[in-house]
Amino acid sequence: MSNEQSLRDVVLLFHAILVSFGEVSGNGMESCRRILFHLSPNLPPILEKYGFNISRSKDSIENAQLILSILVNSGLVEGVEFKEIDDRTYELKVSKCTMAIKELHERLNLKEAFCPYGILITGIINGFSEDDFVLYSCDFTDMGSITTIKRFRYVLR
Repeated sequence: MSNEQSLRDVVLLFHAILVSFGEVSGNGMESCRRILFHLSPNLPPILEKYGFNISRSKDSIENAQLILSILVNSGLVEGVEFKEIDDRTYELKVSKCTMAIKELHERLNLKEAFCPYGILITGIINGFSEDDFVLYSCDFTDMGSITTIKRFRYVLR
């Protein structure tokens, strides 16, 4: 199995677990925030172990951009933008996600949930930063999402 196929399988599993957990917990946004606090310190070493070229020598945004480029190259997402809105706010826009069929977003009633890619990117930048990055909001579109991530100096866990 190629590395690209392995990555695709891991991402599909990650996406399915997070969407399923959010759906059954009944506490969408709060569940995602709690997942993020457990995920952040563990994600960078796991990704490094499996050969993803992320490291402490790069800043958190560079590492996030690297993972996003891998996702784009794998064909899982298209039209990805990750940008700084101001010194405390970042936005991740996924125009087209292979898993975001309109019926799924409608069926899951995703009013209080976060895109799993937003959780992934927030976990990566948290794992490489002194500050705390928090999932702030997420708007699901027919084929993608727009996730807002906020930077805070201290967050109560």
